[in-house]
Amino acid sequence: MQKIEIIEYFEVNEIHYGKKIEEKENRVIIEKASKQKLKLSVNRILFQHSTLLQTDLADTISALDKLIETAKETISVIDLWELTNEDLKEYSIEELASYLIDSPDSIIQSALFRAIRDEKNHFKRKGLLVTPRTNEQIEEILTQEKKEREKQEIYSFFSDNIGLAMRNETIANPDIYSYLLTWLKEPEDQVLTSIIEKYANGQDSRFFVYNILISNNVISPDLDKFAIIYGIATEFPQSLIEEANELKIDLSGREDLSHLTSYTIDSEETKEIDDAISFDMTGDNYLVGVHITDLGSYLPSNSQLDHEASQRVSTIYLETGEIPMLPPALCHDKLSLVKGEMRPTLTALFTFTPEFELIDKSIKLAKLAVKNKISYDEVDKLLKKSNKLPHHDFNTLKNITEHLRKKRFEAGAIEINRPEIEIRVVDDKITLRTTNQRSISRKIISELMVLMNSTIAEFASKNNIPFIFRMQEMPNEDYKHYLQPDYYDPIMNDKLIRLIRPSILSSSPSKHYGLGVDYYTQITSPLRRYFDLLAQRQITSFIKDKSPLYSQEEFLSFLTSIEATNKTYSQLYSSSFNYWFLKYLEQNSLYEPLPAVVVSDNQNNYTCELLTYGKRFNIRSKERLAVGVLINLIIDRVDPEKDIIKFSLLND
Repeated sequence: MQKIEIIEYFEVNEIHYGKKIEEKENRVIIEKASKQKLKLSVNRILFQHSTLLQTDLADTISALDKLIETAKETISVIDLWELTNEDLKEYSIEELASYLIDSPDSIIQSALFRAIRDEKNHFKRKGLLVTPRTNEQIEEILTQEKKEREKQEIYSFFSDNIGLAMRNETIANPDIYSYLLTWLKEPEDQVLTSIIEKYANGQDSRFFVYNILISNNVISPDLDKFAIIYGIATEFPQSLIEEANELKIDLSGREDLSHLTSYTIDSEETKEIDDAISFDMTGDNYLVGVHITDLGSYLPSNSQLDHEASQRVSTIYLETGEIPMLPPALCHDKLSLVKGEMRPTLTALFTFTPEFELIDKSIKLAKLAVKNKISYDEVDKLLKKSNKLPHHDFNTLKNITEHLRKKRFEAGAIEINRPEIEIRVVDDKITLRTTNQRSISRKIISELMVLMNSTIAEFASKNNIPFIFRMQEMPNEDYKHYLQPDYYDPIMNDKLIRLIRPSILSSSPSKHYGLGVDYYTQITSPLRRYFDLLAQRQITSFIKDKSPLYSQEEFLSFLTSIEATNKTYSQLYSSSFNYWFLKYLEQNSLYEPLPAVVVSDNQNNYTCELLTYGKRFNIRSKERLAVGVLINLIIDRVDPEKDIIKFSLLND
């Protein structure tokens, strides 16, 4: 048999073999089993093996490789590491192999090289040089490997079971649905997110997960789709319901204001009644009261109910119904200002002259049994019947609040009179109506709530109570000629909105230019907004004990989670409203001309407002359209689930 030299070398991180044909300077010419000749740099050579040529080169290489692999199986890298780890120097493969056998041949050296290359943990390798790792380095590598294995196991669990759930396979692990529900609430798991996006294949990820949960009967189709999609808890645990039922309301020591002529004025469907107003005469002057249910004095700040409210942040009003911040036993009954029921209040009393000038105000903790419950629509009807009603009725309240409003506008107040659409969905039947936010009754209540909020903010500032104020800077440009106090102009409204700066929260009081008041906060809806509850606690604690409940730092610490949750709710409201509005158009307005007005122009991309609904959409048109021109649009395509609607200009 012919004796030959077999070269073992690296190619694309894999071991290959070839028969040495010739060596010139730093190059070696080899012949592979395929007869292909290859020129190698000597730096790529791992080992040279002297062996006898068998039937052919392929058989020879195969036999050599088998011999090396057999030798590799006899080598314990860990045992070798234990022999060398006290001297953390760099070893050649030949030097290290001498710990295994005296004068190791190329077979043993190659076997050791492969063993170290495969094991990786105990030696650091660079070419044919290796260095033992320290115990700390090995522990770190093993920990990382464990994490990678766990990550891969998690990935496989998610991927396999989401695939099964998509096909409604009963063998899907039930735990996958808990993970999906948690993900809807907090989509922070990057592994799960990547798998969901892969399977969703362009579909909205939240809708995709929702459809899996529905198709596998994990959730009831009767629950609001968007509440589920955004991970909103729609019910309260039994323990919280029991805590709400057991909450004690002690009204002793509070001034009884039930003799006042009081009203709650809300929409017909309102259940959480936070506020009431009262109107009476005191001599020749008018006495107006704003009464806010005093939840803060009775809901302990360290209770589970309070923790739940802090997580929910606010009541959620969706087209299919409301999801309260607190159990109904509290927000609909025990602390709601129900007609005829005695309730605790944080009350502000305002005295106005016959000329409607504010001359005195006071804040107190009281109790009140509201005498009258009336709706906005009913108040508007009463006011339309006669403009010459007695002074103690709503006509006088109208005059008082109009005077307050005039003063705010003189101080720079800005009012947006854009129409608001209300959508209600009952048993999948969609009804839509436009709410007149400029109705007299709504203006009366709105003005009195502004007065209450600004009065409380002023009280907090002047008494140095740690507090959170709302402020808004003046617009950069002159905006007054864009104001429409008594009518709505889409074009002027658009220009005005672009000038308004956002309101911000601050621990220091500053003017709220948008409302035209020197101090402002929000405190009038403690049953529905957690921020209002916090603010109310500060005030009531100071009134009772001359000491606030929270330090400034504690008050501020609540804001991060409140603002993050409100951001999520903003997305929720937008998604839900758009879905049901597009659904309504799909059912009622396909192929029908929709009157609109061009609000703005950006190089043939036009923003148009649907006149019937006050909603804005973008269209493209080859025809040049002037801002302010009236047009008719027609729906080309609508897909509520993907939040897509496409319009074209009629006869475009």
